[in-house]
Amino acid sequence: MLYLPSGPELVDPGLRTPGGRFFQQYQKTHGNLFLNPRQALLEAAFKKSEEHYEPNETKLISQLVYRFIHRLPSWKQFLNSRQ
Repeated sequence: MLYLPSGPELVDPGLRTPGGRFFQQYQKTHGNLFLNPRQALLEAAFKKSEEHYEPNETKLISQLVYRFIHRLPSWKQFLNSRQ
């Protein structure tokens, strides 16, 4: 499951939104297949969008998702099954 923070969440590390709180609570009770790119977005040096993601945010999130998928045992199993 992927959480997509937006707006003020991208620039204010102290902000807690209902969606962010729900994601954290849900994650605690449903395993470890979760990705929250908020911290990476907060730390990114580029200007953040206040509305829909701009190319920099989209690129960062896609890189994080790519790395997340490639660490999954199911991805490794898939690759092994194709050999």
